[in-house]
Amino acid sequence: MEPMESHVLFVRNDGLFAVGHIDETTGHFVETQSGSGFSPNWTHVVAVGPHILFVRNDGLFAVDHIDEATGKRAETQSGSGFSTNWTHVVAVGPHILFVRNDGLFAVGHIDETTGHFVETQSGSGFSTNWTQVVAVGPHILFVRNDGLFAVGHIDETTGHFVETQSGSGFSTNWTHVVAVA
Repeated sequence: MEPMESHVLFVRNDGLFAVGHIDETTGHFVETQSGSGFSPNWTHVVAVGPHILFVRNDGLFAVDHIDEATGKRAETQSGSGFSTNWTHVVAVGPHILFVRNDGLFAVGHIDETTGHFVETQSGSGFSTNWTQVVAVGPHILFVRNDGLFAVGHIDETTGHFVETQSGSGFSTNWTHVVAVA
């Protein structure tokens, strides 16, 4: 069986986009699609398995995928009405966690059959002002500049966020946090 190609999507704030992949034989980048007219000014573009979730601060959202046969992007859903001003949108396996600085959060996934976003939980009460929210395998690490931290995961049965640890005492003012596989 041939290994599945990993595609790369380029998006610009003016609506220009391109799709391509690295050729396994030559090691060269190969462009498979480019165009304009894509909605501009996405604040979050997140790969979720074979799908791409686009979110804007005004509540506009879209879901795409890259067609394996053609290497071209295809939209499966778009709309408005998302909560606005998410500060973090993080893919955790097949799930997506949305976090806002005011403590609002939501969890969802992309339905494999329809390619549509499905919300499984939303609410408020999260700690506020997380500076870093990073997927670490199936877990999520939250870090604040004042040393507060938390760890959690998305429950596979309910699709809800579950906190497993929280505390203070982390070193402060991390500018980057990266999970290394």
